[in-house]
Amino acid sequence: DKLSCHYIGVEIQLMDNTITLFHCGLPKANIKLIPCLSNNNCGIFVVKMLECRSLGLKSMANINDETAMDLRSKLCCEIFDQFMDKDFQEGQRK
Repeated sequence: DKLSCHYIGVEIQLMDNTITLFHCGLPKANIKLIPCLSNNNCGIFVVKMLECRSLGLKSMANINDETAMDLRSKLCCEIFDQFMDKDFQEGQRK
C-alpha cells in the first residue's frame, strides 16, 4: 500500500446533527467533489473551502486548479501579515 498525505475539512453542525466533509480526491458514485486535477492542491482547497463556509459563502466555484497558485500566494501573504511580520519587526528592534 502506498502512504500519502491528504487533507480534508469537516464541518459539524451539532444543532442540525449533520457532518459535511470537504475534500477533493478520487470520485465516488453520486458524490459531487471540488474539481481537482493536481493532487498537490488538496490542502489549499480545504483551507479555502473552510474559509468560505466560515464566512457564510455558498459558492466555491472559484476554488479550482486554475486559481490554486493565486490562492496559495494570498494565503502566504495573510499568514505573513498576521504572524511573521510582527515577529520580524520585534526581532529588528532588539
